[in-house]
Amino acid sequence: MHFANDYILNNNQPESEYMVYILLTDMPNRISKTIKRFGFWHYSHVSLSTSMIDSDFYSYVGKKGFFKEQPLHHPTFKGKPINCALYAVPVTKEECELVTKRIEHHIEVSHSFTYSYIGLIFSYLDIQLKIKRQYTCAGFVSEMLHKSGVMKERKYRRLYSPERFHKKLRNRLVFRGTLKEMLEKFNPKKETA
Repeated sequence: MHFANDYILNNNQPESEYMVYILLTDMPNRISKTIKRFGFWHYSHVSLSTSMIDSDFYSYVGKKGFFKEQPLHHPTFKGKPINCALYAVPVTKEECELVTKRIEHHIEVSHSFTYSYIGLIFSYLDIQLKIKRQYTCAGFVSEMLHKSGVMKERKYRRLYSPERFHKKLRNRLVFRGTLKEMLEKFNPKKETA
């Protein structure tokens, strides 16, 4: 079960026991600062998790491509705090299972996909561009949610940005602060680095 589930359920926030989690982060490095500055964004990265995947988030990042992120093991970046916002989106059991299956399938085929630097540029410009076997972080998260029926917006899914998730999910915000603070709040018994 996801590390935030108990906290969310105990605070009577969502209407559903099944959740999809969207984590927006802002790494304290030059690349992230540049991305934010050009896009006028609050956060530079977005990743996805479900209550059926224990605290692992999935996304695309620069040279690494498809990437499993584990906030519990990396709550800071080179000792610096990582700003973040966690959103919990209530979903049906079927939608949650579909998102999980899509992520699991993508894990199996991820070696044939890369990060889309050109897609990042075109998302800034809000220009639709179909590039096969490439994703930005927001494009990947958006596509997983669209194909699973969680998001029904007609906006071309590859044009999503972290800022678009930030604006669209305001009423689903569960936490805003640093990643370390979030882990301490949701998981007070476990130590964070």
